[in-house]
Amino acid sequence: MSSIRVHARLGGVVLGLTFIVVVAGCTSDDPAPGASQPIGTDVVAQTTTPRGSSLAPDTTAPDTTAPDTTAPDTTAPDTTAPDTTAPDTTVSAPPPVEIVGVYEAIGFYPACGNEALDHEGVTWYPLVHSGFDPMDPALQDRVDEVLAVEREDSPVSGVDGFARVPAPGPGDDIGTLVVWADGVARWVSKSRDLDVWMIDDEIVYTWVC
Repeated sequence: MSSIRVHARLGGVVLGLTFIVVVAGCTSDDPAPGASQPIGTDVVAQTTTPRGSSLAPDTTAPDTTAPDTTAPDTTAPDTTAPDTTAPDTTVSAPPPVEIVGVYEAIGFYPACGNEALDHEGVTWYPLVHSGFDPMDPALQDRVDEVLAVEREDSPVSGVDGFARVPAPGPGDDIGTLVVWADGVARWVSKSRDLDVWMIDDEIVYTWVC
């Protein structure tokens, strides 16, 4: 609402009239149509979702996973050199052949080297006089086999005597018989002049005494 003051002169008299002009649809509190928004006035903009939009509000829960606090692997790499040791191929030596019997005062006299000795049901055949070659060279291989075997030590031994053809001397025709487990025996005279290796395999001698 606005007031307009009109000054009119009528016959020398000034009349002051005040007209109250009422503009329909306007009040003193409302700005006139087309008036600009006063400076400093806060305008709140409201965002509206367009009709038909399918955007839903983000309801994803925040990531609450604890950070990885595992210490880094500081183990040193294995630098051990490979084992290049050659395998042990040593063949263990068999144990020595054991003595199974020692018999004393056994009467025997190997005058020619082809006499057999019977004792407790076993026949022993002279193979070679200790310290000499066999009477028959064909027996040399068998002699080498017998002497190459490791065996328990004999409790008696001769002095590398000789085979006697004449009548025996004192202590030549009686002695000790040592028997090993592999069928080998050794007879040593009491005089120790005769020392004969023997076997229980039959030997066919090629000479006659």
